[in-house]
Amino acid sequence: MMLLFTRLRECILQPIFGAALLACLTLPGYANAESLAEQATPLAQALSHERYISYVPRSFSMRQGTPQPANPAGIRADLKKLHPYFSGLITYGLGNGQETIPELAIAAGFRSVILGVWDPKDHQELDLAIALARRYPQQITALVLGNEGLFWKRYTSADITAAAAYVRKQLPQLALGSSEPFSVYLDTPDAAALFALDLILPNVHPRFEPWFDPANTDQAVTFVIEVLQRLHERTDKPILIKETGLPSGPAEQGFNEVRQAAFWSTLLQRTTQNSTQNIACFEAFDAPWKPVELQDEFGHLEPSEAHWGLFDQHGRAKLVINALGNWPPTATPPAVSIE
Repeated sequence: MMLLFTRLRECILQPIFGAALLACLTLPGYANAESLAEQATPLAQALSHERYISYVPRSFSMRQGTPQPANPAGIRADLKKLHPYFSGLITYGLGNGQETIPELAIAAGFRSVILGVWDPKDHQELDLAIALARRYPQQITALVLGNEGLFWKRYTSADITAAAAYVRKQLPQLALGSSEPFSVYLDTPDAAALFALDLILPNVHPRFEPWFDPANTDQAVTFVIEVLQRLHERTDKPILIKETGLPSGPAEQGFNEVRQAAFWSTLLQRTTQNSTQNIACFEAFDAPWKPVELQDEFGHLEPSEAHWGLFDQHGRAKLVINALGNWPPTATPPAVSIE
């Protein structure tokens, strides 16, 4: 299975700055109007209480288009690094060794796994996801039926709808979502299939907007908050931003660890986590193999693709981890200045 992780390279949505924002995003009708029933659902509880990280094992890579499988020892080492700071994982697929992540994560103490299915057309992968959800009903909170496959035309909205029906027939209570760039939710006919699911999982990357300035982290944060607000205006379904952030390099493109940490510190200070919204940290570890592997697909070499991790390729925590602090929190994380 080709587990090549893709993300938005151009923005369909025009810049939306200028909308009024609250200093802390507490949207009327969402953050303060939670029914007891909503609070009782596993998904609502998880969104309210868990801090998520989007995770690809360091031991996984691609080499000339061929997957190099992850291994259990490497995954265990990764989870040991992540667990002090995160209580939930979001995965991308169930092939090439990554099918072992749920069991190892639960053993490591993670309370929630949002389990990725890379290809919603693949019934073998769907069956494995269903089996894992049955085995770990308390910890597997939701399934993600595909990642950016509509945007990159790897499958259709009808494929997502069919996959959702297939899973719901066997596990009607399990929350389902599918992840796409935010523009697919806001500007395409495919949005109807996505909004019909239980969980909205947009990817929101200011770094790929035409106005983006790596030195202006506040502008990048404001953009993410405005996208979140617009999505809430479209749906009453809960929203978990699955990917956002800034890379920590390369320096010649204006990226560094201080700016990455400032982005996350500011974003989490200006948003509210509750049963209707959460923002996952993206991503766990740097992936040096990505730029070359993505070059053929996108027609250019993008060095920043190697540097999205909150930890580097060797497992060293970057400055952003100090800004986030432990989870559950034991103290208020420090603000990070870009000056």
